[in-house]
Amino acid sequence: MKIKNILYLFSLHVLLFAKVAHAQTDSAKLMLSNFYKAYISTFEMDGIAASEKIQKKYSTAKLIASLPRIQEEMDCDPYVNAQDADQDWLKTIRIEKDAKTPNLYNVSFFDNFEKKRRFVRLFVTKEGNKYKISGFKS
Repeated sequence: MKIKNILYLFSLHVLLFAKVAHAQTDSAKLMLSNFYKAYISTFEMDGIAASEKIQKKYSTAKLIASLPRIQEEMDCDPYVNAQDADQDWLKTIRIEKDAKTPNLYNVSFFDNFEKKRRFVRLFVTKEGNKYKISGFKS
């Protein structure tokens, strides 16, 4: 009887942990989805100031401070891996948690102009009760 109770408690613990981990992943993916909807929309309408405001809202302060260096090294916007973005990219966006690296997410969208899928690999960190983009992986 004691072993049965221990196994029951262990199973319950595993199920609860899996649900919490899944909820965290969903929250980070939702944040990324909201970020890209807002960010890509600003390219065509609102310009650089609006894009920077969205970057600050969804990114860590450390990442914001390092953006000029990253942009110079990459010669493009690291959030979209391009110099411009197209509203149509939102129709084909995919956001997936990397299976091997913790806190790494793979974002991709189809670029109709270059006829290829663009990929962005970025890290997400929880700050307080919110997820934020904290870095890029090349």
